[in-house]
Amino acid sequence: MTISGSQVRGALLKNEPLPEWFMRDMIQTMLKAAIKSGQPVFHP
Repeated sequence: MTISGSQVRGALLKNEPLPEWFMRDMIQTMLKAAIKSGQPVFHP
């Protein structure tokens, strides 16, 4: 199974869940909270 970086960014920005095999729920929650609060998460 594969998932692209664009799919990951899109899912996190849209607050959509990612597969558990790819990223643990706790990490997703932390990243989504950081995005919501305006902290930089993605770097070019």
